[in-house]
Amino acid sequence: MRKELLIAAGTTFGVGISVVLSQTLFENPQVLSSQSNSRLLATNSGNVYTGPSINVSYGRVRVEITVVDGIMTDVRALEFPTGRSERYSKYSIPALRQQTLTAQSADIQGSSGASFTSYGWKTSLQAAMKSAKL
Repeated sequence: MRKELLIAAGTTFGVGISVVLSQTLFENPQVLSSQSNSRLLATNSGNVYTGPSINVSYGRVRVEITVVDGIMTDVRALEFPTGRSERYSKYSIPALRQQTLTAQSADIQGSSGASFTSYGWKTSLQAAMKSAKL
């Protein structure tokens, strides 16, 4: 029974993300332009790597990682949802940060109640890690 619930929840989450992303691309075709694609690239400066700014339903999420000798020593959110969503960011960002540093990867659980922020975090983090060759 628990397995079926987990599968159903995962499927629902996946479909929801697909709908949101499809709707975003449909309503904002400029997302696919070469000018906006330049914002999707990760950047680096020495041992600091910055992921792209990811637009999620309640704002933007951008992650920066610091790497020393192949190990992530710090990760922080340069952008995160504010306004009415700020209360969720205040508890989700520290949780996402801790999960990332513990896992040393983007394969993290995410934060309950902040699934869009978690999605943006993971997506930006993956690009920063790829830039860092982690």
